[in-house]
Amino acid sequence: MTLQSQWKLISGNWLIIVLILVIIAAFNFNGSNPVVSQFMLKSYGGTAENSYQYSRDGFSDSIMPVPSYPSSAPLVTERKITKSAYLSSEVPRDSFRGAEQTLRGIVISSHSIMLSENAQKQGTQYDEYYAGTYTIQVDTTQYDNVVNRLKQIGEVQSFNENAQDITGEYTNSEINLATEKARLIRYQALYTDAKEVKDKLEISDRIFEQERTVRYLEDAMQNMDERVSYSIVQVSITEKQSTYAGITLVKASELMRNFVDSLNGLAVLLVSIIPWALLALLGYGVWRFVKK
Repeated sequence: MTLQSQWKLISGNWLIIVLILVIIAAFNFNGSNPVVSQFMLKSYGGTAENSYQYSRDGFSDSIMPVPSYPSSAPLVTERKITKSAYLSSEVPRDSFRGAEQTLRGIVISSHSIMLSENAQKQGTQYDEYYAGTYTIQVDTTQYDNVVNRLKQIGEVQSFNENAQDITGEYTNSEINLATEKARLIRYQALYTDAKEVKDKLEISDRIFEQERTVRYLEDAMQNMDERVSYSIVQVSITEKQSTYAGITLVKASELMRNFVDSLNGLAVLLVSIIPWALLALLGYGVWRFVKK
């Protein structure tokens, strides 16, 4: 192909060549410009699904997957178990206050915390009895001892215990927190290296949001630590009702009310029968007249 024919070919396809050159130039600009690559920061949602690889020049577009653990985290030997229990007991009549004092003694001796309590009298006269509900926060090391002692207060009516393994959730939270702390350190390094005020303001906003994310994850982990270190035990104590409960004499007022109600019913019945009786009497008179 001669030089003249090559020139004709290039001049006929100049638009395509210009577009290719523009794309190549744009690609090289985004990849090599230190300002763009350093301060075009990617937003991060706070999950452990993936994180962005960091270099001295800034954040690159390659994604590094963070290892995800199944919810049960079978490879973790130190398990994180939360426990809670509900106990319902019945105590003999006139012994409710003594049972309540025994419960308070168990709470104090085990260094537990009484979170809430509600005791009140139920019923009236012969039906009166006491009932109370209590919520106790128990140290995990004292949990079995406290529950066994609580079961000795009266006769156990029902007992439910719930244990939950949150090892997987705890492990993932640790990964999230470590990832977010590392991201915060990178933001702080970028802020130190930034030269322009605009860049510092943008990175400062990122640092503020990142610090809030880190605090949120730290609080979540602290909450899980407390759930593992302390168990919640709900106790319900009910005084046995009297054998005469529900047995009462009828009051004179109730007898009078029933008597008046009966009279009213009878009056209504008579008023509803009278028209039919008159009609029957009239029919009988007509029949007698026709028969004569």
